[in-house]
Amino acid sequence: MTTSTQAQFGFSNRCEELNKQLAMYRAFDDRDGMAAVNRELQMDAYACPVKN
Repeated sequence: MTTSTQAQFGFSNRCEELNKQLAMYRAFDDRDGMAAVNRELQMDAYACPVKN
């Protein structure tokens, strides 16, 4: 496995975790939590599409 492939899997796992957190915060209408996760997603925007 190349370094770039490892990085892609790392981003994939991180993106999946962030999207799970975002879904949880949305479910509980936790606006502070949603804002924090959205900031993280924006920093990784090129690698993390936001799931609706």
